[in-house]
Amino acid sequence: MIDRDNSSLQDRQFIRHRQRSPPMLTGSHGDNDLAVYPRQRWALATATLALTLLLIAARSLEPEPQGFGTHQQLGLPACPSWVLWDARCPMCGMTTAWAWTTRGEWSLAAGANAGGCLMALIALAFVPASCYWLAVNKALPSDRTWWMLGLYLWFALAVAVAQWGWRLLE
Repeated sequence: MIDRDNSSLQDRQFIRHRQRSPPMLTGSHGDNDLAVYPRQRWALATATLALTLLLIAARSLEPEPQGFGTHQQLGLPACPSWVLWDARCPMCGMTTAWAWTTRGEWSLAAGANAGGCLMALIALAFVPASCYWLAVNKALPSDRTWWMLGLYLWFALAVAVAQWGWRLLE
């Protein structure tokens, strides 16, 4: 026996819930499991574009042989730490590391700034993955994926600081 009053109440509650929910796109199969919110898609697209432009800029620069100073080709000043104290800062060599990484020279990149090399590798992996997520209209990565990405970036930063500390001790 079907209780029509109860089913219509459930239908009204479902419709009311859908009206309050933010607008979403659905996956190619129309499943709500594949819901992708437009703001998240725009944020992912913006991050992808920014990283792509950084990688293109890094590839267009000629890495400095001493392992730092490549950023000066962009019109930026020399590192104040190097100018004032004749010592490299934790970020010295970051641009050079990206320039070497985009050329596939991993050892030179790690020598310039190991944390920068790791960040460039993360960017090189993130860009095609995010293009895939955007192109096939799939759900964005899970919260765990974003958490792991953040953890990898913090690890890369820690490696850069550790390498800087090691250089100070030399």
